[in-house]
Amino acid sequence: MKPIDIVYLWCDGSDGRFSADKKKYSMQEKVVFDEEVLGEKRFSVNDELKYSLRSLEKNAPWLNHVFIVTDRQCPAWLNRAYEKVTVVDHSQILPPEIIPTFNSLAIEYRMHLIPGLSEKFLYANDDMFFGEKVTPEFFFKEEKPIVRVRRPYTNIKEIASVEQFNELFKSESAWMKTNLHAWRFLYTYYNQKDFYTLHHNIDAYTKSDFAYILDNYTDDLLHTLNNRFRDENIISRAIIGLSSVY
Repeated sequence: MKPIDIVYLWCDGSDGRFSADKKKYSMQEKVVFDEEVLGEKRFSVNDELKYSLRSLEKNAPWLNHVFIVTDRQCPAWLNRAYEKVTVVDHSQILPPEIIPTFNSLAIEYRMHLIPGLSEKFLYANDDMFFGEKVTPEFFFKEEKPIVRVRRPYTNIKEIASVEQFNELFKSESAWMKTNLHAWRFLYTYYNQKDFYTLHHNIDAYTKSDFAYILDNYTDDLLHTLNNRFRDENIISRAIIGLSSVY
């Protein structure tokens, strides 16, 4: 079996330097405050990562290596000498001109640049857990990632036109707008009208799929990749998995 690694993005929003940077750059770049984008709850830490790693060790011990991506931080409780875990600083995968960044999508789109990351890998937030024993086949069918999606609206199964997209876009949250932009991307390049969002769960990917999207659709992703903060023009990483399906 080829190795499968797992990547976590992590930050400690209570850290003084982190908070000062967030305040400094949000004022400098005149970011309009949005609780969903800049609120403290988005960056709070309750040691969820510790328990996610414990669930991993118990229920997915076959995972090859754990990469924790942070900005000049490290969980105080983490044993950095443990050979199965590597802390990756943003400077290893992000261009210096957008560090520090508070836009998780800008980081997610560059996960495949992590040194030593396996071709097949999982991606998890620190508040996601392995609730029961799972096998690699739960995440991959042969060499292909299994993409798990959901419909975000009970009454909208597809968006049939750009006009309908524009009408929906007006009233949605910042997070949902990132998903609507993913729909528009898939509609433009793959004529895909079905509207899905990713489940809030541990997702499977390949580095090749990330590289393909970034190599072929650079112009579409420039804003997402280069913005220090989220805004209504960011594109969800849902396009990585769904473009490989369509």
